[in-house]
Amino acid sequence: RTTSRIFRKLKQLHRNIDFVRLKVRPHLKKETKYQFKQQREELASRVEELRSVSNSKNVRRICQKDISVDEFRRFFEKMRTPAILSEPCWKRINSISQSSPTLVRLTRFLMLFKDEYLECGEDSDGYSIEIKLKHFLMYMRRFNDRFPLYIFDGSVPHWRDAQRKRSMIKNMFDPPKFFKQDYMAYLGKEDRPPWKWLLIGPKNSGTSLHVDPLGTSAWNRLLFGQKIWVLFPPETPAGLLQSTQSDSYFEEVCDWMIHIYPRTQCNSWAQEYQPLLAFQFPGDVMFVPSGWWHLVLNVKTSVAVTQNFVSQENFPLVWAKTCKEKPDLAEMWSKALLKHGQTHLTAFQSGFHFN
Repeated sequence: RTTSRIFRKLKQLHRNIDFVRLKVRPHLKKETKYQFKQQREELASRVEELRSVSNSKNVRRICQKDISVDEFRRFFEKMRTPAILSEPCWKRINSISQSSPTLVRLTRFLMLFKDEYLECGEDSDGYSIEIKLKHFLMYMRRFNDRFPLYIFDGSVPHWRDAQRKRSMIKNMFDPPKFFKQDYMAYLGKEDRPPWKWLLIGPKNSGTSLHVDPLGTSAWNRLLFGQKIWVLFPPETPAGLLQSTQSDSYFEEVCDWMIHIYPRTQCNSWAQEYQPLLAFQFPGDVMFVPSGWWHLVLNVKTSVAVTQNFVSQENFPLVWAKTCKEKPDLAEMWSKALLKHGQTHLTAFQSGFHFN
């Protein structure tokens, strides 16, 4: 009886996961074993190719203890230059050991939140699809999709229930010292657009090419796994980076890497639009400046936290975009800035006048 009950539960679990997979990835129905095998081989080949050239085209890597906050803001934020802030070598080696504090905390997090529902995508009508964390972990072990599901959840970072969970989340999302300044934080949480997320995904999952909204910058801390980043300068025309085919497959990060990335290595590709590459390891914090196109592929099963922010350096751009694209938000933001005495910001003084 016990064996039969376990079997029925597993079968039901597989049906639930299949339902979520086909809601988020309807094109999974069309794939064949040949397509799956061919794609995996091509993607593995592309990753190794990028690994071999990443030193010559890489995002600059800086040890966090070797640069001050002021220096980082002056040379990277102000100049809008991507960078990876890494841990000291001894700490990075320890961060991937089985007994490291980071891994212990991550294991505790997975145990505490295993029964919570997290967002892993949207259906064709734009509604969020959620899955229990423990079911997603099982999905990563048992399924090997051509287009894997990816948890990109914005609810966990704002957890309010249970003190133990709340303090754990606060520690996970504590910004590095370089990104403590955030002028958008003067808005109330209910008024502010989504700005921080938990990311969990299996090998070959990831985020497709995009620019972060409203000119915000972002930081991304990798807790576990390995990622590859491809970044294009803000001036790169969007048309150059898009597929000429209507097939929805090309919206997936893995197929973009296979079919569209090679274009950027042709002689006809303008040098000023050449991409930067970066491999991210546990403990690394990736800085993505305002306006940069970026795409992220999980080379291994990965867990990360990320946050968009507005500093003094990118405030003029964010303020101008917010006034243009979301005037109601700009008006609320202006009142919040005035309330907290932030009238010294030049762009704010001269940029937008409300009735």
